[in-house]
Amino acid sequence: MSEPVKFMYNNFGDARSTTRTVSSQLAGFPLTSAFDSYRFTGWRPSGAFEVTSANLNIYINDGADKTVALTSAVYATGVLLAAHIQTSLNASSTNWTVSYSTTTYKFTVGRSSGTAILRLSQTVNAIWDMIGFLGATDTSVGVSTVADVIRIHTTEWIKFDLLNQAPIDCFIAIGSLSSSFPIPETATVTIKGNNLDDFSSPPLSETVVPTADGIFKFLTSADTSYRYWRVDFEDRANPNGPSVFDIRVIYFGDAVSMQRNINNGFRAVKIDRSNVSESEGGSLFFREKPKYWTIQGDIDWTVPADRKIVSDLFEYAGNTKPFFVALDPLTEISDNVSEFTKYVTFQGNLDKKHLLYNYFSLPVSFREVIG
Repeated sequence: MSEPVKFMYNNFGDARSTTRTVSSQLAGFPLTSAFDSYRFTGWRPSGAFEVTSANLNIYINDGADKTVALTSAVYATGVLLAAHIQTSLNASSTNWTVSYSTTTYKFTVGRSSGTAILRLSQTVNAIWDMIGFLGATDTSVGVSTVADVIRIHTTEWIKFDLLNQAPIDCFIAIGSLSSSFPIPETATVTIKGNNLDDFSSPPLSETVVPTADGIFKFLTSADTSYRYWRVDFEDRANPNGPSVFDIRVIYFGDAVSMQRNINNGFRAVKIDRSNVSESEGGSLFFREKPKYWTIQGDIDWTVPADRKIVSDLFEYAGNTKPFFVALDPLTEISDNVSEFTKYVTFQGNLDKKHLLYNYFSLPVSFREVIG
């Protein structure tokens, strides 16, 4: 492996000077939970719909062609957006009903009496795609018509104001260890950076594909020093709803690289602590527990700078503070970055073995954090 091991423990996203804002969050699952280090609970959005100048127009015919403009804002749930649409329609017309189902995740539009036509052929700054109506032909909705497709949000996002320009090396988001990461590969995740609080056309924009283990992105842009950052998550048609976004740990900061890498022959062992017992009759009984990884290896012929990196990290973390370690950030020996990027604590003591002159061997052992 030519790319040395990386350690991630300086989380700019959790710095005291950093201001964090979020598109939405469920009660009991605030964004702050994703920065508590121990993977117990996390951030779950409530399903935000953002109305902007690009999607605020509703074109109807209630006997005459009308254009109804919504108020630009972030609506924390589909229910709130539906209520605003209904109010706006009835301010220009009468008898319109709009609802949002929290089980099917579809909008329903209708009119209890009178002409009720959705002019889907009119698309300038239209709302249609945001609420799941995909047709191109004007449609009479009658008393009640359900949208064509699911919509759980427009985009969920996290925004960071670092107060000053700071170079960001990586973004990582993981879920519970006992289940696959809930955001699917089909979702679109985009990391954006700018020195202005404007993300319509930022100078840095990089996409990342989620994996079954989480979201792992080492930024490749030549310049990653920006004050404002935003991470967008778009998965509008997920049939499990917005609460599927259960992100337990978020890391947004630098990555400290060593000059030497962990030796060939390191060990990565997956531990299963589940209990298996047997009755007198021979039946097996199981108590399943979360599985976790341990990693052991040596970093030989370390120069003083490398020893300081490991010593400083151990002084900070000991065996109690979790951090991320990436053994193969360029995927030279693995299928993807997530295979050997783990959220871990040190396991055991810091042991420096002198080899020659100012060169040492550093045995390292990590245990994945359960949550």
